[in-house]
Amino acid sequence: MNNAAVRFACLRATPSWWFAGFTVGAALQLQQAVLWPLQAYQFLAMAALLLALLFEKWPTNGQRLAVTALMVAMAFGFGTVGWRAVHFAANAMSPALEGVDVQITGKVLAMPQRSDDAARFRLAVESAQLGGQSVLLPDQLLLGWYSGFGGGSGGRSPLVNDRIADTDESALALQRQ
Repeated sequence: MNNAAVRFACLRATPSWWFAGFTVGAALQLQQAVLWPLQAYQFLAMAALLLALLFEKWPTNGQRLAVTALMVAMAFGFGTVGWRAVHFAANAMSPALEGVDVQITGKVLAMPQRSDDAARFRLAVESAQLGGQSVLLPDQLLLGWYSGFGGGSGGRSPLVNDRIADTDESALALQRQ
Protein backbone atom coordinates (compact mmCIF):
# COMPACT_ATOMS: atom_id res chain seq x y z
CA MET A 1 0.00 0.00 0.00
CA ASN A 2 1.50 3.34 -0.97
CA ASN A 3 1.95 6.23 1.47
CA ALA A 4 -1.03 8.26 0.18
CA ALA A 5 -3.35 5.29 0.58
CA VAL A 6 -2.13 4.71 4.15
CA ARG A 7 -2.37 8.39 5.06
CA PHE A 8 -6.00 8.63 3.99
CA ALA A 9 -7.06 5.20 5.20
CA CYS A 10 -9.75 6.91 7.27
CA LEU A 11 -11.66 7.54 4.05
CA ARG A 12 -12.32 3.80 3.72
CA ALA A 13 -15.07 4.12 6.32
CA THR A 14 -18.44 4.49 4.67
CA PRO A 15 -19.96 7.99 4.58
CA SER A 16 -22.88 6.81 6.71
CA TRP A 17 -20.53 6.29 9.69
CA TRP A 18 -19.06 9.78 9.25
CA PHE A 19 -22.54 11.31 8.96
CA ALA A 20 -23.90 9.38 11.94
CA GLY A 21 -20.92 10.36 14.08
CA PHE A 22 -21.16 14.03 13.16
CA THR A 23 -24.92 14.04 13.84
CA VAL A 24 -24.54 12.36 17.24
CA GLY A 25 -21.72 14.76 18.18
CA ALA A 26 -23.81 17.77 17.20
CA ALA A 27 -26.80 16.43 19.14
CA LEU A 28 -24.67 15.86 22.23
CA GLN A 29 -23.33 19.41 22.10
CA LEU A 30 -26.87 20.78 21.85
CA GLN A 31 -27.62 19.09 25.19
CA GLN A 32 -24.95 21.12 27.00
CA ALA A 33 -26.45 23.41 29.63
CA VAL A 34 -23.46 25.78 29.61
CA LEU A 35 -21.04 26.44 26.77
CA TRP A 36 -17.36 25.73 27.22
CA PRO A 37 -14.70 28.32 26.34
CA LEU A 38 -14.20 28.80 22.60
CA GLN A 39 -10.69 27.32 22.71
CA ALA A 40 -12.03 23.97 23.95
CA TYR A 41 -14.31 23.60 20.92
CA GLN A 42 -11.60 24.78 18.55
CA PHE A 43 -9.14 22.27 19.98
CA LEU A 44 -11.63 19.41 19.78
CA ALA A 45 -12.64 20.17 16.18
CA MET A 46 -9.05 20.65 14.98
CA ALA A 47 -7.76 17.56 16.82
CA ALA A 48 -10.51 15.44 15.24
CA LEU A 49 -9.76 16.86 11.80
CA LEU A 50 -6.03 16.25 12.17
CA LEU A 51 -6.64 12.75 13.49
CA ALA A 52 -8.87 11.95 10.53
CA LEU A 53 -6.42 13.25 7.95
CA LEU A 54 -2.99 12.46 9.40
CA PHE A 55 -3.33 9.34 11.52
CA GLU A 56 -1.53 6.58 9.62
CA LYS A 57 -2.38 3.59 11.79
CA TRP A 58 -6.13 3.41 11.25
CA PRO A 59 -7.69 0.01 11.92
CA THR A 60 -7.94 -2.17 8.87
CA ASN A 61 -10.90 -4.37 9.72
CA GLY A 62 -14.38 -3.04 9.00
CA GLN A 63 -15.83 -2.91 12.52
CA ARG A 64 -12.89 -1.14 14.15
CA LEU A 65 -12.61 1.28 11.25
CA ALA A 66 -16.32 2.13 11.52
CA VAL A 67 -16.14 2.71 15.30
CA THR A 68 -13.00 4.85 14.95
CA ALA A 69 -14.59 6.93 12.18
CA LEU A 70 -17.74 7.29 14.29
CA MET A 71 -15.76 8.57 17.31
CA VAL A 72 -13.66 11.01 15.26
CA ALA A 73 -16.77 12.34 13.50
CA MET A 74 -18.55 12.71 16.87
CA ALA A 75 -15.66 14.80 18.21
CA PHE A 76 -15.63 16.91 15.05
CA GLY A 77 -19.42 17.44 15.17
CA PHE A 78 -19.35 18.33 18.86
CA GLY A 79 -16.46 20.75 18.36
CA THR A 80 -17.78 22.55 15.30
CA VAL A 81 -21.33 22.96 16.64
CA GLY A 82 -19.97 24.23 19.96
CA TRP A 83 -17.66 26.64 18.12
CA ARG A 84 -20.65 28.03 16.21
CA ALA A 85 -22.74 28.28 19.37
CA VAL A 86 -20.05 30.30 21.16
CA HIS A 87 -19.86 32.64 18.16
CA PHE A 88 -23.63 33.23 18.12
CA ALA A 89 -23.84 33.60 21.91
CA ALA A 90 -21.22 36.36 21.77
CA ASN A 91 -23.47 38.36 19.42
CA ALA A 92 -26.76 37.70 21.22
CA MET A 93 -28.88 40.43 22.77
CA SER A 94 -28.86 40.55 26.54
CA PRO A 95 -32.16 39.32 28.02
CA ALA A 96 -32.09 42.36 30.37
CA LEU A 97 -32.70 44.64 27.36
CA GLU A 98 -35.86 42.86 26.25
CA GLY A 99 -38.95 45.08 26.48
CA VAL A 100 -36.93 48.13 27.61
CA ASP A 101 -36.85 51.31 25.49
CA VAL A 102 -33.34 51.53 24.03
CA GLN A 103 -32.23 54.56 22.01
CA ILE A 104 -30.81 53.12 18.78
CA THR A 105 -29.10 54.79 15.84
CA GLY A 106 -28.70 52.65 12.78
CA LYS A 107 -28.78 52.31 9.05
CA VAL A 108 -31.42 50.42 7.06
CA LEU A 109 -29.66 47.65 5.14
CA ALA A 110 -32.40 46.59 2.73
CA MET A 111 -35.68 47.79 1.32
CA PRO A 112 -38.41 47.62 3.96
CA GLN A 113 -41.03 44.93 3.50
CA ARG A 114 -44.45 46.54 3.82
CA SER A 115 -47.96 45.26 4.32
CA ASP A 116 -51.23 47.09 5.07
CA ASP A 117 -50.50 47.46 8.75
CA ALA A 118 -46.80 46.72 9.20
CA ALA A 119 -43.27 47.37 8.02
CA ARG A 120 -40.24 45.12 8.56
CA PHE A 121 -36.63 45.90 7.83
CA ARG A 122 -33.06 44.96 8.72
CA LEU A 123 -31.12 47.61 10.66
CA ALA A 124 -27.33 47.83 11.10
CA VAL A 125 -26.82 49.14 14.63
CA GLU A 126 -24.41 52.08 14.80
CA SER A 127 -25.00 52.93 18.48
CA ALA A 128 -27.36 52.02 21.29
CA GLN A 129 -27.97 53.74 24.62
CA LEU A 130 -30.07 53.02 27.66
CA GLY A 131 -30.39 55.88 30.15
CA GLY A 132 -27.43 57.70 28.60
CA GLN A 133 -25.13 54.67 28.89
CA SER A 134 -23.94 52.68 25.87
CA VAL A 135 -25.28 49.14 25.64
CA LEU A 136 -24.12 46.24 23.50
CA LEU A 137 -26.51 44.96 20.83
CA PRO A 138 -26.06 42.55 17.92
CA ASP A 139 -24.57 44.12 14.79
CA GLN A 140 -27.90 43.75 12.96
CA LEU A 141 -31.52 43.78 14.09
CA LEU A 142 -34.63 42.69 12.22
CA LEU A 143 -37.24 45.26 13.20
CA GLY A 144 -40.98 45.14 12.75
CA TRP A 145 -43.45 47.98 13.23
CA TYR A 146 -47.09 46.97 13.54
CA SER A 147 -49.99 49.43 13.67
CA GLY A 148 -52.83 47.00 14.25
CA PHE A 149 -54.53 44.25 12.37
CA GLY A 150 -57.46 44.17 10.00
CA GLY A 151 -57.34 47.87 9.17
CA GLY A 152 -57.92 49.05 12.74
CA SER A 153 -55.35 50.55 15.03
CA GLY A 154 -56.03 48.00 17.75
CA GLY A 155 -54.67 50.40 20.36
CA ARG A 156 -51.31 50.60 18.61
CA SER A 157 -49.79 53.73 17.17
CA PRO A 158 -49.69 54.03 13.39
CA LEU A 159 -46.42 53.80 11.50
CA VAL A 160 -44.33 56.81 12.44
CA ASN A 161 -42.95 57.43 8.96
CA ASP A 162 -44.43 56.43 5.69
CA ARG A 163 -40.83 56.64 4.48
CA ILE A 164 -38.11 54.92 6.48
CA ALA A 165 -34.88 56.88 6.19
CA ASP A 166 -31.50 55.32 5.41
CA THR A 167 -30.16 56.36 8.81
CA ASP A 168 -32.55 56.86 11.68
CA GLU A 169 -32.61 57.24 15.44
CA SER A 170 -35.48 55.89 17.50
CA ALA A 171 -36.33 54.59 20.93
CA LEU A 172 -37.28 50.93 20.48
CA ALA A 173 -38.53 48.23 22.81
CA LEU A 174 -36.63 45.11 21.68
CA GLN A 175 -37.81 41.53 21.75
CA ARG A 176 -35.75 38.40 21.08
CA GLN A 177 -37.12 35.79 18.72
